[in-house]
Amino acid sequence: MKQETKNCQNCKAMFTIEPDNFGFYEKIKVPPPTFCPECRMQRRMTWRNERSLYKRQCGLCSKGMISMYNPAGSYAAYCHDCWWGDAWNPLDFGLEYDFNKTFFEQYTELLKKTPLLTLSNLNSINSEYGNFTDNNKGCYLVFGSGFSENVRYTRMANWVKDSQDLLNIGKSELMYECVNSFDSYGLKYSLNCKNCTDSYFLYNCRNCNECFGCINLVSKSNCIFNKQYTKEQYEELIPKIIKHMNNMPYIDSKKRIYKYGEFFPAELSCFYYNETIAQEYLPLTKEEALEQSYKWKDREKRNYAIDIRNENIPDSIKEVY
Repeated sequence: MKQETKNCQNCKAMFTIEPDNFGFYEKIKVPPPTFCPECRMQRRMTWRNERSLYKRQCGLCSKGMISMYNPAGSYAAYCHDCWWGDAWNPLDFGLEYDFNKTFFEQYTELLKKTPLLTLSNLNSINSEYGNFTDNNKGCYLVFGSGFSENVRYTRMANWVKDSQDLLNIGKSELMYECVNSFDSYGLKYSLNCKNCTDSYFLYNCRNCNECFGCINLVSKSNCIFNKQYTKEQYEELIPKIIKHMNNMPYIDSKKRIYKYGEFFPAELSCFYYNETIAQEYLPLTKEEALEQSYKWKDREKRNYAIDIRNENIPDSIKEVY
């Protein structure tokens, strides 16, 4: 099977299907895609409502509940107790297959009449305001998370306790305004950290304790701006820095003020807005992003030449020199 270039039926862009991909499609007995990879991903994502929640009544017991399904829509939904219970049978909603209608027309009809689970929020206690979660306790507005307790305003937190305002955190406690950090305690305003304790404004740090405003440190304590201090010097300097941050705050190009307690300003990010997941979940046009002083990078035209073809790739790492 040769490489094939196709035209996406959605965005009309050209995309390439490699010979190995055809082999995979044949193996699992499916036809080649007609949408490009980006449009296929976008289409899949349209089937996941994660954070838009509604108040509505259970279609069986009529009690109030929180749901990912808009009550103004056409979809029936049951609360957890009813959906998991034995008071109804999904087979009761069965339809005869109609060869005069398309498959997806009939599937939509079945989808609209068959009761759906109000939220994907399993085995959780006092955590009604969450979706795609399991085994949480006392959590509020937490999404895509599990085995956490007393966590709020967070996405992708697993085995996290007593924390708030997080993204992608695991096995941590007393965390605040952190991203992509794990196995930490008392960490605040930090990104990409692991095994860090009682520290602030860290970036790419490992095994650090009582550090402030540091980058790329490993197994350090009492450092400020990557400079080593004694414990006594560190404890004396930190209150002065916090006071300075309040007395002389950073002011961005839109006159927004960042005193101590604020996460890093967006305009100081290493990335353009449309490179980040912010664009995936909170999409902006270029004009909207620039108006808010977010950085934006226009897409570059790419036409890369193939350096090595699949058939010329060695089968074993031992053949690579």
